[in-house]
Amino acid sequence: MQRDKYEIIKDILESLPDYKFRIMYKANMDFRRLQLYIYLSLEKGLIYREHAYYYLTKKGEEYLKTMNSLMSLCKK
Repeated sequence: MQRDKYEIIKDILESLPDYKFRIMYKANMDFRRLQLYIYLSLEKGLIYREHAYYYLTKKGEEYLKTMNSLMSLCKK
């Protein structure tokens, strides 16, 4: 089963804070796809970068909480 973009972003957010390469391994994705989703998450204000580390913003925390709630509803 393939993940949609919302699940991929959720997996990335769950792996924060960390370096880009460690996020890549934790989220189980290739580097090119990670680059795309990191850029998208930065643009949408879900994450921010400080030096080489990526961190979750308040908006990112809300996104993650909402996605986890939705995923739990789907599993019931």
